[in-house]
Amino acid sequence: MSNSTAYLVQFDAYQVRLTQLVDGIEHVYKFWALPQTFTAPAGNPANTYNILLRDATAGAFDAIVEAFLDNIVSRFTDESSFVTAELWKTEADSQDFQFLTAFQPTTQPIIAESYGPATQTVYTARTLGGNIFRVNVLEGRSAAFGRANWVANPAGTSEEVLADYLCEDNASPFVDRQGTFPFAPLRRNYGQNEVIFRKRFR
Repeated sequence: MSNSTAYLVQFDAYQVRLTQLVDGIEHVYKFWALPQTFTAPAGNPANTYNILLRDATAGAFDAIVEAFLDNIVSRFTDESSFVTAELWKTEADSQDFQFLTAFQPTTQPIIAESYGPATQTVYTARTLGGNIFRVNVLEGRSAAFGRANWVANPAGTSEEVLADYLCEDNASPFVDRQGTFPFAPLRRNYGQNEVIFRKRFR
């Protein structure tokens, strides 16, 4: 579950890292976010680091993580759990990260299904900066293999609700490496993750 963090970020950024445990294997998902301020609050509690949202208001790190999980947790089964949420910061064009704070999310998958071993669902969206924003759901609920259109609908399926939250909701928190928000959902592609396949079956 990660937008592209393989390239240097082009602004002073927060990076949200979510660690998930699925049947003995950890997956770490990383997302860029806009800090309201780069000044560390006293004591570093998770509810005192604020992230800028799409509508230019700010939300506390822990509340934003719980809201995101609330919108995506239905894509997972109860055989997985989110064990930690961490907040890191980095400066523009830097490869150095500084740890800020962490907590254990309370929002967890509850759907009683078997997960899809070594699978991934990749959701893509266009950002205002012209980049592609990606969310990779690893070893979540099984689906039909192949590609399909991904559309936003706040009253639709769980996938459509996720698209609405990330691409249209004023409370959307995550951005691309240029600091711009996703606005147009594109595709959903369900298939196999070769790296996880080798961990599971070889």
